[in-house]
Amino acid sequence: MTTPTLDVVRSFLAGTGTDDRGRTVQQILQQDDRWLEYTHDFIQWLFPIDAPSSVNPSAPVVAPAAAKELGAEEKIVDNLCAAFVRMAAFYGFAVKDDCIEKAANYSSRARLWAVKPTHNDLRITRILRSLTLFGLIAEAQRFHDVALAAVRECREETAVQRYWAAALRV
Repeated sequence: MTTPTLDVVRSFLAGTGTDDRGRTVQQILQQDDRWLEYTHDFIQWLFPIDAPSSVNPSAPVVAPAAAKELGAEEKIVDNLCAAFVRMAAFYGFAVKDDCIEKAANYSSRARLWAVKPTHNDLRITRILRSLTLFGLIAEAQRFHDVALAAVRECREETAVQRYWAAALRV
């Protein structure tokens, strides 16, 4: 598999193109929580980063300079923010203006990811890294803070703290 070109990534994130499976951003964002939990090849497209995916060889890799360029495009930022809001809801949070709060379903959602290490630790690392690369640093920091607090409430082991902190570095 080859890494998608910057134009392919741009069109996907802008909502005019598709990922390698033919899905648009909007189609992915409309999926239910069960689909999001058990489908493992979409997160790399919604939140591209500057390193190859070990589980999805056809996932985009976006250099920091390219992410900064893409992060200046309004439609791409709008879709990244929509993806962030959707994934925050998946984890049991509600994004309201400049605040992230526990949603009504937080307890049931947190049981699926916060109580023990899962693939969602890696997904959150990716989300934090991508938001940071695309210039959504405040959003990344707020998400980091609430996700880390959730993990600390539920499990003693917080090795994710190192990974999540590293993902925030510009």
